[in-house]
Amino acid sequence: MTLSAVDYQIDDTCITAADGTESISGFTESPAGTWKKTYTAETEGEHNISISATDKGNLQSHTKEVSFVIDKTAPLLDVKLNESNVTAEKVMLKDGENAVISFTVTDSNEDT
Repeated sequence: MTLSAVDYQIDDTCITAADGTESISGFTESPAGTWKKTYTAETEGEHNISISATDKGNLQSHTKEVSFVIDKTAPLLDVKLNESNVTAEKVMLKDGENAVISFTVTDSNEDT
């Protein structure tokens, strides 16, 4: 993720950014008045990025926020045949026997 801000007061601008309680620093100015920082959020879960700028006159911008979720956990799949857990890839059924297949998918990040 690249965070950027544009400020028309070039000298002495302070960019403040955070991911929750973790401070994000190291913004560089290039070209003049455009501040950039590549930030990598690596931990799984919800991230809330906030960013603001303060100029040399101590005037502060409105804080901008963006939220996103990093999901590194695959969903869990439970498959049942005739209400029994499936433990083999092939199951033999007798002539006239019905197969009722059901499955449940559980995702630890489904709510976010």
